[in-house]
Amino acid sequence: MLHLPTLIVVSTLLNAFIGVFLLLVFYQRAQRSFLYWGLSCLVFSLAEISATLRVFIDLPVPTHYSAQLLMITAPLLVLRGILWYSSSKHHNPLFIYFILGFSALLLALLHHQPLWGQIYTSMAIATLFFAAAAAIRTTTKGNIYAATLLVLVTLHALVMLVQTGLLLTNLLHWEQSLPPWTKQLVLAVHLLLTTCTALVFPMLFFIRSEAKLTNLANFDPLTNLYNRRAFFYEGEKRLAQCIAKQQPLAVMMIDLDYFKKVNDQFGHDGGDAALQWVSQRIREQLREDDLAARIGGEEFAVILANTHQHTALKVGDRLRKAIAEGSFYWHHQRLPLSISIGVTCRESGHFDIKKMLIEADKGLYEAKSRGRNCLVETHHSDTTTASTG
Repeated sequence: MLHLPTLIVVSTLLNAFIGVFLLLVFYQRAQRSFLYWGLSCLVFSLAEISATLRVFIDLPVPTHYSAQLLMITAPLLVLRGILWYSSSKHHNPLFIYFILGFSALLLALLHHQPLWGQIYTSMAIATLFFAAAAAIRTTTKGNIYAATLLVLVTLHALVMLVQTGLLLTNLLHWEQSLPPWTKQLVLAVHLLLTTCTALVFPMLFFIRSEAKLTNLANFDPLTNLYNRRAFFYEGEKRLAQCIAKQQPLAVMMIDLDYFKKVNDQFGHDGGDAALQWVSQRIREQLREDDLAARIGGEEFAVILANTHQHTALKVGDRLRKAIAEGSFYWHHQRLPLSISIGVTCRESGHFDIKKMLIEADKGLYEAKSRGRNCLVETHHSDTTTASTG
C-alpha cells in the first residue's frame, strides 16, 4: 500500500508545479484552455492543503467546507478547459458560476451534516468528469494524449462513483462489512488519477504546438490549402498508391483569370479575399481524398487519385462553373471571377507528378490563349478543349 501522507505531499507539489507551468503557457501563448487547466491544478493543490488542515485545526470553514468546494471547482475548470481546447468557439461561462454558486449554497446548508456534503461532492465530481469525457471525445482522433486524457477522466469519474458508494455505506452503517483499507485505496487512486491527468495537460500543449508548426510548414496561411512543398510530398504518396493499385490519376493546373486587375482595382486585401473565396470553392467541389494546393500567387494545383479522364473533366468543368456562376462580393460589390484550367490524365503505367504538372500547365496556357474561363485537356502532345464558358 502506498504511504498516503507521502502521496498527498507529492500530489500537492506536482499539481502546483504543473499549474504554474500551464499559467506561463497561457501568458506566452494566450491559449485559454491552458489558463483553466493551470487554475485547476492550483485549485486542487489548495484543496489538498485545506483538507490536510483538518488534522491540525478544528475549524469547519477553512477545512471541510473550503476543501469540498475547491474539489468541485477543480474538475469544473478541467471541463471548461477541454471545451476551449476541443472547439475554437467561445463558451458561455455562466454554467461555471451557476454550479459554483449552487455548490457553495448546498454545502453551506449541509454544514451540520458533513457526510451528506461529502456525498454531494463526490457525485458532483463524478458528473463533471463524465461531462469532460464526453467533451474531449471529439478531439481524440489521431491524438494519443487526448485519448489518454479521455481514459483518465473516465476512470476518475468511475472512481468518484465508487467513493460515493462507500460514503453511502457509512450513511447506512454498513461500513463494517468493508475492509478497513478500502477508503484509503480509493483516495490514493483519486490522487494518482488527478496527478496523471495534470501531467497530460503539458503534453497537449506540446502536441498542439507541433501541429501548428506542421501547419506552418505544410499549409498556405492565406487559403489553408497545401503549399507547394507539401503538394509534391503528399502528391508522391498519392502517386505511389495509384501505381501500386494500378489506378488512374489526374492532375489539374488552375489559374485565376485577370487577377492583376482585381489587385489593381481593389487592393491586395480584395485580392486576398478573392483567393480565399476561390480556394473555398475548390474545397467544396473536391472529394475528401483529393489533393489541392496553392503553388503560386494565383495558381492552384489539384491531384485527383483513382480518377478516370471523363470524371476529371466533369470535376474540372463543375469547378469552373462554380467560380464563374458564383457570387463573390467585396465591400458589397459583386466581382465577376473566372478560372482557366489545364487537365492531364494517366490511366496506367508510370506516373511522374512534375511531368504531369508540365502537361497540365500547357493546357492551362492553351485555355488562357482561347479566352480564359475554359478547361483544356492535354495528353502527351495533343490538346483538346473539354469545356468552355
